[in-house]
Amino acid sequence: RAENMVMKSGAFSTEQQNLGRITRNAVLAIKADVNLWRAAFATYYDEPGVDAYYDECIEDCDAIIANMDNALEEDNKGKPALEKFPYNLIQNRGEKKDKESSHKSTAYDEIFGSKNSSESIFELQVQGDNIKNGAFNGVYRVYGTEGNPGLAVVPQGFVTSNYEEDDLRAYSFTNLKSFTQSNSDNNSICITKYVAKSSPAGNYRKGDDWDANWIVYRRTDVMLMMAEAMVSQDNVNDSILKDAFDIVNAINTRSRIDTANIKYPLNVINTHTTKWDNSVLQI
Repeated sequence: RAENMVMKSGAFSTEQQNLGRITRNAVLAIKADVNLWRAAFATYYDEPGVDAYYDECIEDCDAIIANMDNALEEDNKGKPALEKFPYNLIQNRGEKKDKESSHKSTAYDEIFGSKNSSESIFELQVQGDNIKNGAFNGVYRVYGTEGNPGLAVVPQGFVTSNYEEDDLRAYSFTNLKSFTQSNSDNNSICITKYVAKSSPAGNYRKGDDWDANWIVYRRTDVMLMMAEAMVSQDNVNDSILKDAFDIVNAINTRSRIDTANIKYPLNVINTHTTKWDNSVLQI
């Protein structure tokens, strides 16, 4: 019922309204998420109808992606043709050598810095001045602010063993400076996702500067829910597995500095092993 009662995604006049209010895509994302949980519980309790939940999840995710693709096409009518990327994901712009030296992720800047990106479906709007949120302020303080590492601190070795050196997420989601040199006197890494206004982690939000929107759903969340549902069905086959891997691989690849030379590319062989021995990619 809710799907037919809310506004069509993109129908409001501002991005703050389109992405800060529950629209049709947000309803579909919630439904997909709920159906993944329903499938998990049905599996655990050995109840019937598990695949029906997965089917609904895939159907709703498919609809969201189609809606977002159509909206992009509509927004760009009469403009120069859009450069096509897998699943219309925001890409990390810049030359390979520049990304190697700066570790800058333009995708991070657009999604978490500028806010309300083309990838977003629903994010809580926090202006920072008139619109503050005390609960989220507490969450951000766990991550830390400039000059204050916060509570979420991990050893540098944990970060460097779970990211590859060419993965821009290592430098955006943490304050890692180098894979080979000590990051700080105590060799600890701070979690900077949401806290850093730009990539690589820097220009931090300060104690009373809580203007980061809280992203509830965006395109990649939907893609990963869809991939999970696809590979969890009883009737999974090689073709479905390939389609699911393509989805996950598109998300992984867009965060890499050198997409032509990924040390541990995603494939059917190495995704069944966890990277505790540094030999394969952990996903």
